[in-house]
Amino acid sequence: MQIRLNAEVDRRFRKRFVSYKGDFRNGIVEALESVDLDKMDLEVLPATRSTERTRCSSILLEDKYYRMLSRTADRRHCTMSLILNACIVHFLNQTK
Repeated sequence: MQIRLNAEVDRRFRKRFVSYKGDFRNGIVEALESVDLDKMDLEVLPATRSTERTRCSSILLEDKYYRMLSRTADRRHCTMSLILNACIVHFLNQTK
């Protein structure tokens, strides 16, 4: 699965979580499991210009996480990238 993270979200996630746990994919899974994707606020993303996106990151997620993101995006009428970016922001805020 390819994901596109907001540049600020990517920076914060890698700085705080990856250096602590050492594994990007495990961090994504932990974030997905700890945040209620249907109830989280989607307006938490840092304001950036549309050009301030990171390159796509390829991560291997189990099918259940892909389906979780896809179904949530369908229900909330937005993209999977938006759901994942918001999820990571909520996760980082919870684990301060």
